[in-house]
Amino acid sequence: MKQKLVLLLSFFFCVAAVYAQEVPGETTVIQSCYDVTFKKGLSLFNHGKYAEAKNQFVAAKSCPDKPADNELDLWIKRCEEQIVTLEITNAVFCNVTNDGTVIDSYGSSLYAGKIKYIKPKITYTSHLSTSKSVKINVKVLKPDGDMLFSGSSPNGYTYSSEFTAQTGSSNTVELLGWGNSGGGTYSEGTYTMEFWYKNKRLFSKSFHVYSGTGSSSSGSGSSGSGYGSGSNNNSSYNQGGRTTPIRGGKWERMFKDLMRNATVLSGGDRYLGERDSNGNRHGWGIYSWTDNTIYIGKWSRGDFDGGAMYFCPDGYELTGAEGGQFFAGYYSNDKKTSGRVYDENGNMLYIGSFSNNKPENDYPHFSVTSPMLVIEYNNGDLFVGETDGTRPYGFGLYLWHDGGAWFGFWSEGVRKGSGFYISDSGSITSGTWDNNTMN
Repeated sequence: MKQKLVLLLSFFFCVAAVYAQEVPGETTVIQSCYDVTFKKGLSLFNHGKYAEAKNQFVAAKSCPDKPADNELDLWIKRCEEQIVTLEITNAVFCNVTNDGTVIDSYGSSLYAGKIKYIKPKITYTSHLSTSKSVKINVKVLKPDGDMLFSGSSPNGYTYSSEFTAQTGSSNTVELLGWGNSGGGTYSEGTYTMEFWYKNKRLFSKSFHVYSGTGSSSSGSGSSGSGYGSGSNNNSSYNQGGRTTPIRGGKWERMFKDLMRNATVLSGGDRYLGERDSNGNRHGWGIYSWTDNTIYIGKWSRGDFDGGAMYFCPDGYELTGAEGGQFFAGYYSNDKKTSGRVYDENGNMLYIGSFSNNKPENDYPHFSVTSPMLVIEYNNGDLFVGETDGTRPYGFGLYLWHDGGAWFGFWSEGVRKGSGFYISDSGSITSGTWDNNTMN
């Protein structure tokens, strides 16, 4: 009986250690538990599926036929090193001195003649189980694609920055900056910062540098109080405007107040504008989604069609346009046909045609550097839209401090072309303007 028990146990372990892979028409091949599991792990690792590969290597440690001199712990460690435990979701930039004194705050326009060090602030999510010191390698790429570096740069990168990563999402941290205390590192053009962790690129973000040192923004704002009954609101424009960040500014609060007269649709979206006889959105109008996406412009039977501006919600990007959060230009049948793409700070990333809603030319691509701005005037009026650097130029929305708004095309600081006026009560008047006067 004892001998039979030993034989049965031996048979059990043999079965546990091996199994058959049967292929029709071929001889049955016997493979060991360890060999099959380890090879699966290697295959997954080579295909970049590091979490799944780790699971296979861990499973291989339970195989009764694993060799004593196996390298499973080494492969598990390699997987852990490759598994992304850090995600970067956004980056903004400022200009500082070598001691950290802010020259131009986050979101401000950057001018080559003023820049000392460009300092990024990143938003990240950490999947680490506890707070941990991490090192981010940064590449600063010039407009021609070459990388900025110095004799002290780490191999393959511009510089490195270490910080203690906190667990959870929506964390922010300021990294070290790159430049020179005497200036001269940056010239006009669009630069890109890439953020790398454990030899993997996590995120990239472009920023534009303008020539010169910039100047205090002045602009044109109506001193009138709105369209008014029977008025063309062609009063003179006063100077003294200042630019403010596009995100989280006063204009968004004024915009929400304007939309109080909008029709609330199923799901909570809002529409304020013209319609055809069948009730379709047709003509000029504003549509705001519950996630804060905004479309302001022309419609045709419910579709985007004509001149417009489109605002992505914070943290989102335009289709096929990395870093692009704002669009101004033309649509047809719900798709972009031509126009300009701007980043979250209003810097132009692209000007040109579109195909299937995506930039048709190389991206980023632009021939002018005029920014999208928010201009706040001394009397409390606000403008958000395209500019020539100081004045409204292109598509833009003007919000009067005491109610009402106008959207359409601007030239040299005045309304010139098609557009529409929204009164404080929500009524719509559309037409063509010339030098601020409705024709």
